[in-house]
Amino acid sequence: MSAEQAHLPPGVEVITTLPEATALIPAGAEARTIRVTLSPGDPGAPPHRHPGPLFGYVTRGEILFELE
Repeated sequence: MSAEQAHLPPGVEVITTLPEATALIPAGAEARTIRVTLSPGDPGAPPHRHPGPLFGYVTRGEILFELE
């Protein structure tokens, strides 16, 4: 497991980071692609923030996504 992956919760895997996107996002932010695997009924992560924009899609099943 890489140092980058060590701080991620179970079921979250970094697929790739996108350093070439740095010029397109604010200073201090980052762009990456991740895979999140949740078991049925999993409540997901507690409230938290990300260091830049986040995009996602569900490949199987369904999810209720809530924002503050």
